[in-house]
Amino acid sequence: MATITLTYNTRNLVAMSMIDAIRKSGAFKVEEKKIKSPYDPKFVEKIKRSAKSKGKEIKIKDLWK
Repeated sequence: MATITLTYNTRNLVAMSMIDAIRKSGAFKVEEKKIKSPYDPKFVEKIKRSAKSKGKEIKIKDLWK
């Protein structure tokens, strides 16, 4: 028995259809491992909250106060 490791983008439709075909063939054993994100989850949540906020308007004359 041989082992092959594939790394693919889960958003890529071609890659996902190929993986689906491999699963359905029954000739292969498929083990999925999720790659842990290199980003701190707290930081990601902070950025997402920031993107949803409306922001604050500052006048130019008050910028350096």
